Amino acid sequence: IAYGQEEEPIFLGKEIAQHKDYSEETAKRIDEAVRTILDKAREQAFDILTKERTKLETLATELMQKETLEDADVRTLLGFTPISDGLQPVEA
Repeated sequence: IAYGQEEEPIFLGKEIAQHKDYSEETAKRIDEAVRTILDKAREQAFDILTKERTKLETLATELMQKETLEDADVRTLLGFTPISDGLQPVEA
């Protein structure tokens, strides 16, 4: 859903020529809804990072030593089984 028009005069900046075709109350409700979504997402991210801090520190330590990690390395460090791509080495 998009509120407001995206059209603006060619030579005027957005602030000067901004056209609002919705009320201040609608703008306030949109702002509140966006703020609620962002606050919830921030809280969830913080909770995940706090819960998984040990794994995050393990990854950071390994990256400091090796600089790069392959997918299988990351999965192993995090306690997951590496995904096999099904490819077999080819003998030359």
